Amino acid sequence: MPEISKTHLGGTMRLGLRPTIFEEDSAGWSKIREMYGGADVIWERHRHRYEVSPAFVERFTQSGLNFIGKDEKGERMQVFELKDHPYFVGLQAHPEFCTRPVNPSPPFLGFVAAAASAETLQEQLQLQSQGYQPPHPKSSMILQKPVPNGVIVNGVHDANGTI
Repeated sequence: MPEISKTHLGGTMRLGLRPTIFEEDSAGWSKIREMYGGADVIWERHRHRYEVSPAFVERFTQSGLNFIGKDEKGERMQVFELKDHPYFVGLQAHPEFCTRPVNPSPPFLGFVAAAASAETLQEQLQLQSQGYQPPHPKSSMILQKPVPNGVIVNGVHDANGTI
C-alpha cells in the first residue's frame, strides 16, 4: 500500500469500513455483484496489510481472473471473479465481520448456495437481486470523493457521483 511505510510496520493495517466500486461491465455476468443486489458500490470491513501487487494485475487478468471491484481510486484490487465458473470469487475485505445467521454476508451465502447446487445458487442470486440490504448503517457508507459517471448506492443515484 503506497501510503504505508515499508520500514515501520506497527500500525500499518488497512482497517474499517471501505467502499468497493464494481467495474461497469461486470453487471451482466458477475455472480458476486448480483449477490450484493447488483449494486455499483459495496461496503465491507477491512483488517489487513496486504494487497495484490499492481505489477501482477495485468498477468492475472490475461489468465482470466477478472478484478471487478476496486477501491474508490481504482488502485487497489478488492474483488475478483472467474467469469464462466459456477462460483469462483475472492474479496480483499473480511465479510465475516458483518455476517449474521439471519443476514449472511453475500460471499458466504453464495458459496453455500453454489455448494448445494446450481439451482440453489440461481435461487439465491434472484432473491439477493431483489432484496439485499447491507448490514451497515447508511450514515457510515459515504464516499469522500466523487466517483466518475455517478453511482448507485443502496438504490440512490446521484448524477454528480457524490453520495
